[in-house]
Amino acid sequence: INQESIIAPAYGPSTYPLFNATPELGDLMLELGFDVFNLANNHCLDKGESGIYSSLDYWAERPEAVTTGVYRNAEDYADIRTVEAKGAVVSFIGITELTNGLSLPQGSEAVVLLGSEEEKIEERIRQAKEISDVCVVNIHWGNEYTHVPTERQRYLAGKLSEWGADLIIGHHPHVIQPIEYIEREDGSRTLVAYSLGNFISAQDSGARMIGGMLDVDIAVDLETGKTEFNGCRFVPIITHYD
Repeated sequence: INQESIIAPAYGPSTYPLFNATPELGDLMLELGFDVFNLANNHCLDKGESGIYSSLDYWAERPEAVTTGVYRNAEDYADIRTVEAKGAVVSFIGITELTNGLSLPQGSEAVVLLGSEEEKIEERIRQAKEISDVCVVNIHWGNEYTHVPTERQRYLAGKLSEWGADLIIGHHPHVIQPIEYIEREDGSRTLVAYSLGNFISAQDSGARMIGGMLDVDIAVDLETGKTEFNGCRFVPIITHYD
C-alpha cells in the first residue's frame, strides 16, 4: 500500500498542507494485513529530513513491515527490499515523481528515489531482477483527479517495463485510471495499474471515494525464471461516511 501521509511520531498529527499521521494508522494497516508500504510520494518530505528519520524509526520498530522508496542513507538504499512467497522472491521498489517542491537539505544522507533519476531507477530494477523472480514497482505520478494517464506516465511505464519491472502500481491521482499490459519484445509482459484511486482517505467527493485493490496471480517458473500472469482482478472499494 502507498502510505501517503508520513507517520513521524516525533511530531504531532497535522493536516493540509503538511500532513502527519498518528502511529495508530500504521498499526491498523498492519492489522488489516498489509505488509509492504511505499513511502515515496509527494508528502514524504512534509516534516523534512527529521520527519523521514522519525518515520523510519517507527517502521523499524515493526519488523513485520517492509518499506520502500525512502531510506536513511546509501547503505540502507543499497538493501533492495524483498519478500519470499511460496518459493518465489518478490522485490519492491518505490519511486515518486513529486515532492510538492520540497527537498532534502544539501548534504543529507537520506535518500528518496525520484522519477527523474532514470539511470538510477534502471540500475535498481536490473539489480532487483538479479535477486528476485518478480519485481514490483510502486510509483507516485500523474495528475490529481484525472482518469487519463499522462504521456509522462505512459513513457515511464514503458521504460520501467523495458528495464524489467513485472508489476507497476501507480498512485497520486486519487481516482481510478486504466489497468493494462505492456508487451515486451521477448513475449513477456508487465502489468501496470496507472492509479488505483484511494483506499482509505478523508476525501469526500465523487470519484475520490471510489478506489480499488489489485488481486494478481503470478506464476513463476523457478527453473527458467519466467513469470506469467495467470489472473488479474480489480476489486472495487467505496469510502462510506456516516
